[in-house]
Amino acid sequence: MGYWGEKIFQSDTALDLIDEITDDAGLELYMFDDDTAVTIARDALNAGILATLVAKYTADPPDMWDDPNHKIFMLVALAMQTGAIVSKELRTVVRTLIRRIATPEQAKKQMRTALRVSTLREPYNFDSPGLVETAMMRMQ
Repeated sequence: MGYWGEKIFQSDTALDLIDEITDDAGLELYMFDDDTAVTIARDALNAGILATLVAKYTADPPDMWDDPNHKIFMLVALAMQTGAIVSKELRTVVRTLIRRIATPEQAKKQMRTALRVSTLREPYNFDSPGLVETAMMRMQ
């Protein structure tokens, strides 16, 4: 497992979870080509995919490689990034599970901030550069 930073989307583990969540959702939730793709993802999440995936990850018994808490954490980050509606109840769940997941403290801090300041229907920018962007910044 590699890390190139300590933010939410800056590890191989995060990218693996994003791939799994995207597969489960049946649509792209992370790498968007344009604003239309973001709108499509947000509308699909609001139409029930977010609730369906939360229920799935809550009901699935974890195995030694799969942490449903981390999946819910990442799913909510992806949803917030699109501006999808994240209910008060789900925000409370994420605030609780942040303490239980194995992720860098900076990523947890990012999520705490997002839960506090993000607004419904407005895409939230986690400012979490990918591997290539991080490498380019370090070479400057």
